[in-house]
Amino acid sequence: MKTILHIGMGKGGSTYIKNNIFKKFKNSIFLEQLSEEMIDLMTLNNIQLEEKNVFKNILTDQNQKEKEYLFISNSSATVPKRFDQFIICDRLHSKLKGCMVILILRNQKSYIRSFYLERLAAGIYINYKNFFEYCIKNYNISILPFLNYYDLVKYYSEKFGKNNLKLFLYEELFDHNKNFNKNLFEEKTGINLGNIVFKQEKVNSSIPDQLVGLRCLINRLIRYDDGEGLYSMPTRSINQHKDFSLKYYYKVLLNRFFKSPILLKIFRRKGNFNNNEINQHIEKLYGKSNFKLQKEFNLDLKSNGYPFLDT
Repeated sequence: MKTILHIGMGKGGSTYIKNNIFKKFKNSIFLEQLSEEMIDLMTLNNIQLEEKNVFKNILTDQNQKEKEYLFISNSSATVPKRFDQFIICDRLHSKLKGCMVILILRNQKSYIRSFYLERLAAGIYINYKNFFEYCIKNYNISILPFLNYYDLVKYYSEKFGKNNLKLFLYEELFDHNKNFNKNLFEEKTGINLGNIVFKQEKVNSSIPDQLVGLRCLINRLIRYDDGEGLYSMPTRSINQHKDFSLKYYYKVLLNRFFKSPILLKIFRRKGNFNNNEINQHIEKLYGKSNFKLQKEFNLDLKSNGYPFLDT
């Protein structure tokens, strides 16, 4: 049994990969981030983790002989809530030595935009510019430190071995959010996808740019939380657990409305997030790091529009 560890990034087609590849292999085992094993690995303290053999029911002699693959998909490993990225890497390596690691990177400008829209769906009511300023002011507890890809890639390559780390750019693997590049995936991973039929569906669908202002206004006017929101920034979000109350259905239906096929067809994106001031700031944050990443790991970041400073 060969172990394949997919660690994200989030916003990099993780759901598509899980549903259209990992779950399609019949003679294999699939673990996702909400499995007991992954929850233990992500949340237990060091003493508890040492005492508990997390994968004892998975890495059995019988499974090793009979199963083709163990697929583990956990995008929260790269953006963890409790421990930092590198502690999680150490934990994964201690339990899964010698496995193949799949990491899909996404242009930081696009990632932050998508992350904002996700938070918008959760209830925040500030615009993109204010959201980014909030992240800068609260840098150490924001999403921004997790997007320094060079440090993350370098650490995983040292732990698992450079040959075992399979790096993809989201823009190349999903043809800029259009089609999944099956040949590229097979070439890099060596996983034969055989006769799997891939749905040519849009990945990471989000609300049109023109409706962001309206969604902010609705979030500000109509509360659907119990007081304190899920996020520390100005918010109207509710807890992540499904309580099946009226406010839960309101949130779900509101999100479905703003992502409805009719609205997505009528309102097409026009680049309302192309704020030059924000883009320049992102360039300063990640440009030099991306330059080192391209040079050392042979990734075509510059041609794919990533923040890039070679001076």
